[in-house]
Amino acid sequence: METLLTISEHPRAGVVADQFGASVRRFPAGKYMVYYRPYSKGIEVLHVFHCARNQKKAWKESRITSGRR
Repeated sequence: METLLTISEHPRAGVVADQFGASVRRFPAGKYMVYYRPYSKGIEVLHVFHCARNQKKAWKESRITSGRR
């Protein structure tokens, strides 16, 4: 929860991850990676994946299960 507060207060703190979509950023949170998109009034959390997972594969699998391709 603390990480999400940090990101929302400093939305540009994360690393650009445009390979996952326009304006997507990532930020580590312990053993997890938080993917989010900054907006003028906060952030939108897109995904949180365990760092041991293959991140590209996890994104692809999440798009299939959510119906987005």
